[in-house]
Amino acid sequence: MDLSTLQKNPVSGKPNVNIQAQQLASRMDPNKIIMTDMMKRGMGDQAIPFILQLTQEAGTPKVRIVRHNNTLGVLSREGEHQGILSIFTADDPIRTQENVNYIYHALKAGGYKHLMVHVDNPNDSKMHEVAGKSVGGQMTIHKLPTDGFMIDWRL
Repeated sequence: MDLSTLQKNPVSGKPNVNIQAQQLASRMDPNKIIMTDMMKRGMGDQAIPFILQLTQEAGTPKVRIVRHNNTLGVLSREGEHQGILSIFTADDPIRTQENVNYIYHALKAGGYKHLMVHVDNPNDSKMHEVAGKSVGGQMTIHKLPTDGFMIDWRL
């Protein structure tokens, strides 16, 4: 593999050669990442229908997928520079924080100005809050009347 084709870190602009070269061997299939994450959240019965729908929409302009390590940011575009972001991960919490930071920086570099993110628990909302602060802009976290939180992030 030509290491010069590896992604650049959107924060530093430098290639992630050391990290990515080590992780190429441990990269999971994206469907397995989604399945692992949804099972961990008790939503395993919804994983297959979601993966089938995502597979159909992945080639359209409506859906963008940003991957870093074994974490996926699935963005459903809701306008020119806005969308709804879902995070799926099979990584440990420390690496997931690093990956979410990367995904936020990549989306900012891609021109996104407004993201909405639904999270299930307070730990996830804190992770997104840390990532949002590393990117900048204004982030508001709303407790939903049902389960979870809605994060409104504007640049």
